[in-house]
Parts: sequence; structure tokens; C-alpha cells
Amino acid sequence: NVPPASDIANAENVLREDVVKPSMSREEFLKNAPKSERGYVKVPTVLGDE
Repeated sequence: NVPPASDIANAENVLREDVVKPSMSREEFLKNAPKSERGYVKVPTVLGDE
């Protein structure tokens, strides 16, 4: 006679508040990216010519 459980932890909306924090500059980020082009990170093609 055990009632069904939908969540064993009984946790609701365990989320942190969005907080703006300092981050690296765009230039620093792009310097660390494997490839970049015109201010954006360049990534390999994922989908083909379908």
C-alpha cells in the first residue's frame, strides 16, 4: 500500500537566480577558439546537403 511517487527527491524548481557576472572579452574568447571568422566561432558542418 505504497502511494506512487513521481519524484523521489521531492525537489521543486531547484534553479539558481540569473546573475550577470564579469566574463572574458569577445577578443579573448575568439583567441581561444580553434577557428574564427569575422568575429564568430567557426565550427565544422554538422548537416550535409540534405
